[in-house]
Amino acid sequence: LLGVAPAALQAEPELFFRLVHPDDQARLQQTVAESIAALRPLELSYRVVRPDGAVRWLEMRAAPVRQPDGSTLSHGFTADVTERHATEAALREAEERWHLAAESAGMGIVHLRRADGRLSFDARARAQHGLAQPHPPLGVHEWLARLDPADRDAAAAALRRALASGAPFEARYRFRRPDDEARWLEFVVRPTRSG
Repeated sequence: LLGVAPAALQAEPELFFRLVHPDDQARLQQTVAESIAALRPLELSYRVVRPDGAVRWLEMRAAPVRQPDGSTLSHGFTADVTERHATEAALREAEERWHLAAESAGMGIVHLRRADGRLSFDARARAQHGLAQPHPPLGVHEWLARLDPADRDAAAAALRRALASGAPFEARYRFRRPDDEARWLEFVVRPTRSG
């Protein structure tokens, strides 16, 4: 994980802290010290700079146990989570690009939580739907009820198909805002799975 032989760490325990990325050293040392003092388990991600110059993300999980002689021994493990951090960073970047593109195109974003069937709206989507800001999540059935009756069944069927198949769809529906104004709204639905 660290790019050094275990024997080198045993001979020189301080080597570990020298390999920790300079920006993470103080946080790592403080977290470890607090864990040992309180005998509290710790979970911490930090970077190391290996001797070859490679920067790796590691995750440490440990539980300290007081020994009969008064010393503390921590039982735990450390794993290389570099790929997970890279994936998370790529997802954040993609989401930022999507939000910038949506904002540039004047699109609002609505998220459907499958667990409870609630829709949450970003500021632009709330404005397009005529909803107060802030607005609590709206049930998908409440949202469907505000569609023009001529569009309601087709919209419900398209949404069910998209959620079942994972396939995106685009459509235009008439939506009755709370102020009773009817508006044509264009929907681009892209089902995603999370958690």
